[in-house]
Amino acid sequence: MSVQHGPEYAPFPLVIFNHGSTGPGVIPEDMTINPWGFGDYLLKKDIALLIPMRRGRGASGGSYDEQYTCNPKGITEGIEYALESLDATYSYLESQSWVNKDKIVLSGHSRGGMLSLVYASEHPKSAVGVLNFSGGWVSDMCQVKSESANLPMFKSAGRRMQVPSLFIYGHNDPVYADESIEEFAETFKASGGDLTFKFYQLGQKVSGHSVFESYWYLWTGVVDDFLLKQGMIESQ
Repeated sequence: MSVQHGPEYAPFPLVIFNHGSTGPGVIPEDMTINPWGFGDYLLKKDIALLIPMRRGRGASGGSYDEQYTCNPKGITEGIEYALESLDATYSYLESQSWVNKDKIVLSGHSRGGMLSLVYASEHPKSAVGVLNFSGGWVSDMCQVKSESANLPMFKSAGRRMQVPSLFIYGHNDPVYADESIEEFAETFKASGGDLTFKFYQLGQKVSGHSVFESYWYLWTGVVDDFLLKQGMIESQ
């Protein structure tokens, strides 16, 4: 578990960043995800960043059992397994005096974005907002009754969510088609979610899935506004 924060005048507002999957196999299971550019961005705002590595990832113990399956039962089991790791993160935070527990934003990329949405929707007091970067649990190849297997998760999260969410996606994402991404946002909002949705054009040959790691200049302004509205920063 990695933490970045600034000078010793805690407690700090906190952003929890939830990493994505292994690809499968594209990212080694033992690789620790360090989006320090995000940490530097938050540090300038006196916001701490926590990056918990879920079981079986990085140097964390246990096995990586977030299944790669299109079976609805397997998808549910994988998310529940990941949710347990996030439960452990919040248990850790209970004893951390450097955290302002009234100012926590859940964020994540890819599977981490979906995990953040599901967790916040099931734990209303866990966060003041959710930042979802290219979120989804499975790719478009997973269909249930001719629709994306991700849609029930967006529908459920939107129905139960009590805090605002910011969705940031890029066109030409190899994991989800543009039409799927738009449907994710529409479904979440139609189900009751308080949503700001940003869909960026990165270039015809650029993977939209890289919008978080490589295209900061496109979305930092809207994230600034989101953090300000959620009381994470005092002023611009």
